[in-house]
Amino acid sequence: MHSRKTNAKLFPAVLHQVKTVYLLVRGKRSVSAAERVEKLLCGALFHQLHKEADAGRNAFSKIRVIEGDLSEDGMGLQESDKHLLIDEVDMVIHCAANLTLEAAIQNALRYG
Repeated sequence: MHSRKTNAKLFPAVLHQVKTVYLLVRGKRSVSAAERVEKLLCGALFHQLHKEADAGRNAFSKIRVIEGDLSEDGMGLQESDKHLLIDEVDMVIHCAANLTLEAAIQNALRYG
């Protein structure tokens, strides 16, 4: 199953059970991590969460986007974000993947 669809099924369940969800997302070209997440969350896959938000149960307010890159040292995190995650995160769900078909098998195994 495509990871985006899997995430869309898993994400609402997690969102309703935790105080905050931190999403580590890589910026892409001229699009920031926050913009990428905003675009994703506006999609049809998250329709049910939008209906709940309209009814006063806004799970989207629990989302915090952290810009990073798993291929960089220290996951490309700023020092302040690194400390925030160390202090706040109890569980990690890894959903990153390298979708480039030409990627070397070592990179594919290493990053997702």
